[in-house]
Amino acid sequence: MKQEIRIAAKLWREQIENGSQDMGEFMGNIFANLLKNSVPKPSNEQLDTFENVLCREMEREIVECDTWNIEKPMFGECTFGRMIGTDYDPDPILQTALNESGINYGLVPIKSTTWCSPGYVYYSFGYGKKPEKIEVRNNE
Repeated sequence: MKQEIRIAAKLWREQIENGSQDMGEFMGNIFANLLKNSVPKPSNEQLDTFENVLCREMEREIVECDTWNIEKPMFGECTFGRMIGTDYDPDPILQTALNESGINYGLVPIKSTTWCSPGYVYYSFGYGKKPEKIEVRNNE
């Protein structure tokens, strides 16, 4: 579980550092990317804090909701904690990580999701993007 969570947190961190906004329509993308480029860039310390808090909060939710089952990896896949994302605003787990790290939510990609399940992480960053899969070995 910890490996999958860490991979998802790193994906979100990379998007905050280097990603662009994709709302699915040209003018909206221009404005969203202008906004993203107008907010202060986070420091490495802020990014480290964001990643660590995101891992902590995802693990807490998964453990509290008891949704990690290696024998049934799809069980609970779309539950809070295993699936985090944004539509136009970050979900509560992302918002907690942003608040504790001091990172502006305008840097978080719109229309994006990560899903953690035993043995893999799916991710999709941007409107209508096809989910991609990262396989994870050595499940906990």
